[in-house]
Formats: sequence, structure tokens, C-alpha cells
Amino acid sequence: MVTRALIQIFVLFFACSSTSSSSTHLCLSDQTASLLEFKNTLSFNDYCMQFTSPRTNSWNGTADCCSWEGISCDKLTGHIIAIDLSDGCLQGSLHANSTLFQLRQLQQLNFAYNDFNGSIPSPLFNHFVSLTYLNLSSSGFSGLIPHEISLLSSLVSLDLSYSSLTFDATGFDRLSRNLTKLRNLVLEYTDMSGVSVASFSNLSSSMETLSLGTCQLHGEFPSEVLSLPYLKHVELAWNENLTGYLPKTNLSPSLVSLDLYYCRFKGSIPSSFGNLTQITLLDFTQNDFQGEIPDVFENLDKLTILKFGSNNFSGQAPTTVFNLTQVTQIDLSHNRLEGTLPNHVTRLQFLQYLTLSNNLISGGVPVWLFSLPSLITIDLSYNKLTGSIGQFQKPNSVMVIDLSFNDIQGPIPSSLFDLNNLSSLLLSSNNFSGVIESSILSKLENLYDLQLSNNGLVSLSSSNDGVNYSFPQLTRVLFSSCSVRKFPSFFRTSKVEVLDLSNNKISGGISKLEAEGWEGLNMLNLSNKFLTSLEQIPGKYLQILDLHSNLLQGPILSTWFNLPPPNPPYLSLLLISENILTGNIPSLICNWTSLVVLDLSKNNMSGTIPECLGNYSNGLQFINSQVNNFHGKIQILLRIIC
Repeated sequence: MVTRALIQIFVLFFACSSTSSSSTHLCLSDQTASLLEFKNTLSFNDYCMQFTSPRTNSWNGTADCCSWEGISCDKLTGHIIAIDLSDGCLQGSLHANSTLFQLRQLQQLNFAYNDFNGSIPSPLFNHFVSLTYLNLSSSGFSGLIPHEISLLSSLVSLDLSYSSLTFDATGFDRLSRNLTKLRNLVLEYTDMSGVSVASFSNLSSSMETLSLGTCQLHGEFPSEVLSLPYLKHVELAWNENLTGYLPKTNLSPSLVSLDLYYCRFKGSIPSSFGNLTQITLLDFTQNDFQGEIPDVFENLDKLTILKFGSNNFSGQAPTTVFNLTQVTQIDLSHNRLEGTLPNHVTRLQFLQYLTLSNNLISGGVPVWLFSLPSLITIDLSYNKLTGSIGQFQKPNSVMVIDLSFNDIQGPIPSSLFDLNNLSSLLLSSNNFSGVIESSILSKLENLYDLQLSNNGLVSLSSSNDGVNYSFPQLTRVLFSSCSVRKFPSFFRTSKVEVLDLSNNKISGGISKLEAEGWEGLNMLNLSNKFLTSLEQIPGKYLQILDLHSNLLQGPILSTWFNLPPPNPPYLSLLLISENILTGNIPSLICNWTSLVVLDLSKNNMSGTIPECLGNYSNGLQFINSQVNNFHGKIQILLRIIC
């Protein structure tokens, strides 16, 4: 017994001594030579090298190769077992006779984020049969993936994503059958259009990650894959011809994320979803699911992203989603969901985006929506919401509020104008009422987009306190079909690019001074009013000007052309029909080289149409001059309607 014990101690001491001594000089000389020769075949991307140094800079014959950056060795044998040259600025081709393939004991290889060209040489697979980890993501390889990839029977993780690589049916079928230890398969943006999706049913039962986004997959995805017991992450997004059904039972209880964005999955959501207690992401946007969404979210307390938008869901909107304590995004838009919003919610402390637009949601707008501490976007547009909005305590987070196309009534609550971070306030097509004062509106210093069109009882008023209010970010203002009676001077800022004041009750003229106020405009709609004059085309960058159905009179076009240059260099669409214009069309209009559409119909203009407008080298494509008093010959003006 003593002798045997001494032998065991001696063997243990010898092994430790060997390990200690070998750690000072592990690398085998032939492997050093192979790596150095491989290095000599590499070239480098000059642009990339401005930001980082290649790891191969540390490769030299004087140092132990096991100490080189990106190289790992077996501590007992000295064999190189791992090479990591990711983000290495490498470019060029990897040839089939490369000395790299002499490192037969290699277990891990990472060439991600480089700029190789050409195909993957077969020796990478039939020489490296001990590989357990292979990452060629964004490495630049292209062409057909060799069938020899199925020889990597020890492979646990494979990443070929973001490449120009292609799987054919035979190659992937062999992979799915032979790689029985595979747990992570990442193939995003790989061309798999020739692969039979039935092959996925042969994948290892140990599969944990299956990432197949934008792979051009088509056919019916086997639902049993989603029942694999260890499956955690499934990404099938952007395979618009991929159909399939969710398994009614036996969904993998390990699921952490399930992303089916923009596929064509159909059927219903099984109630077994309530058992996915580990789930953090569910994205079914833009599929063909239908039926009711089961109200089974009360136990999914790890769920952070829930997106079921653009499907055919119907019935009551699930109320338990409003009890999710970790959720940051809820999108149930573009369905046919009914019901009302809960009156009281306190658990959505981390919710940032709530989108329920394009549904049949009814009832009132609860004030808790505006008081959630993390909320950035509220979109309830295109529903059947009614009633008025009460006052609320202001949060500091809300940036976008879209309540347009509902039936909300009453005054716009003053609390909305206390939202300091608000950038978009979209309230069009409701029944709001009241007057919006410039002094109140000016509190929204970050407001970018203001839309209140089609609220017949809403009006604008400029305060008479002598203060010139500033709107430094305001770019888009839509106030069509309200009860505006006077031009709101506080919109004349250099930032406003789109202004729609059509179909209001504004009368009289626009002076040259007022027109000069809108320096940044590129679209102005003043149609369907009682305007009698416009002394000057507003702004320097105007592209669209709509003045149809007004009371504009006199030779207004001639007046514009008699003004000092420059002419509007970007104007492409001019609609001035149904007015009381007289005079002729000045020939100088042909200098408006950006003009594409000109509508002068239903006026009292006369004279001849300038011949230059028939020149096809000009950008003008459409002229409507009917119901006027033009005369004379019409030169080959096929685009003119007289």
C-alpha cells in the first residue's frame, strides 16, 4: 500500500512538473513555422489599420507562439487549439494549400469581421475535424458552402452570418444530420433559398440558439423545432416566404427570445404561452396570425419586448400585458383588437413604447398613460377612442403622442404643453375644441411635429403681449380644417419646412413681409381659403405650393416674375386653380427648371401659352390650363390640358 501510494505521488509530481516546465515553452516548432508562413500570406486593410493593430503583429519567431495574441495552446501537448483573428483587418483569399490547415488539433477558429474574398476552402472542414467552435461572421467569404462542413461532428457553435455564403439542399441536410452536438447555429443573411426547411427537423435536440434571419427560407417551417427542450433563442425574421404554425403544446420551456418578424406564420397563439416564464422577447410583427390573443401574460415577468403588430388578431385586447413589470415595448398595432384600456395601471414602470394604433379600441384615454415614468412613445391613432382627456401629472420622458383619427372630444389638456421633451404631438382628425395660445405652445421647446388638422373647433391665437415666441425645433405644422381665422405669425420661423393651413377661415392677403418669414419652407398648403393676394412666393427652398380654391385675383404670375431674382429654384409643384387670376403666363416661367406640375385651370387668364413649355428637355410634365381664355397655336405640348 505504501509503495502504491508513493508511485501515485510520484506520477502526480511528474505531471505537475511537466505542466510547469512546459508552460514556459509550449509551442511546437512545426506549428510555429505553419503560423509564420500563414502570416506571410496575409494582407491587411489599410483603412481598418487606422483604427486598430492586427493581432498578428505579435507573431514572430523569437517568442513562444502560445504567447502570441489570438493563439491558445493545449498546456500538456503544446498543440495550438484556438485561433482568434476576429477584427484583424485581414483581407485577401484563404487558399486550399494554406499552412494553416496543418494545425490538425485546432478546436476553435474565429475569423469574424475581416475582409476575405472567394469561397471557403474545403480543407477548413476536412482537416479541422476537431473543431467545436467556428465563427466566420462578416468575414467576406462567398459562394457555396462545401459539403465537407458535415464532417465537423464535434462542432458545438457555428456562425456564418452576414456573409455572401450559400447553402444548397444537400449540404445543409448533411449538416443537420451529422452535427449532433450542435447547440448554436447562427446563419443570418446566408442564402438558404435552396434548402428544404424540412431539414431543420433533423437538428440536434441539444440546440439552444437558432438564428436564421434574412436567409430567403421558404416553405413550412417544422413546428417541432420550437419544442426542442433546450431551445432558448429563435430568430427567423425577414423570411417573408416562410410559413408555419406554433405548436399548440410542448413549446420549449427554455425559450428566451422568439423573433418571427416579417414571416408568414399563421394560426393562433396557444395558451401554453403562459408557461414561457423565461421569455424576454416575442416579436410576431407582420405575420398572418389570427384569432384572439390569449390573456396569459401574468406570469411572464421577464418579458421586455412584446410585438404582435400587423397580424389578423381580433377579440378583446389582452389586459394582463398591462401588468408586465419588466416590459419596455408593447406593440399590438394593425389588428382588429377591441375593448377598452384599463382605468388604473401602476406596474409599467419600464415601458418606453406603447403602440396600439389601427385597432378597434374604444372608451376613454386614461391619464395614467401620460404619467408612466419611462414612457417615450404613445401611439393610439386610428381607433375608436372617445371622451375627453383629463389633466395629469407630467412625466419627463414622453416624446411622441399620437392620438390622431379617433373621436376624442373636449379641450386639449394644458398638461400636454408641460411635457418638456415632447417632439411630436399628433392629434389630427378628432373633435378637440378650444384655442391654442402661442404662449402655451412655446413651452414645448423641443416640439418638431405638430398636427391638429381636422379638428373643426380648434383655433390658433397669437398672444398680444408683445413677446416674440421662439419655436427652435418646429419643422412640420399641419392645421388643415380647423377654425383658424388669422395667420399665426409665430409659425414664421426658419425651421418650419412643412406648413398646411388649408381649408380654414383665413381671408385677405399675405404681404411680402409675411412671405419672407418662412425662409425654410419646402411645402406650403394654403388652399380652400379666402385669400385675395400673395405678394411673393414664400421662402427660398419651396418645392410644393398649393393655392387652389381661393380668391386670388389679378395678374399674380406676372407680379411674381417682376420681383428681383432669384426665382424659386426648387419649386416642382404649383397648384393655383380655381381662383380669379388674369393676365398671361410669363415666358420667364420657363426658367423655373424644377417645375414638374403646373395647374392654372378654372381662372380667367388669357394670351398664349409660351412655346418653351413644350420643350421636353424642360422638367415640366403636366400643365392644366383648361377653363381659361388662352388662344393661339399650341406647339407639340402633349402634356398640356387645355
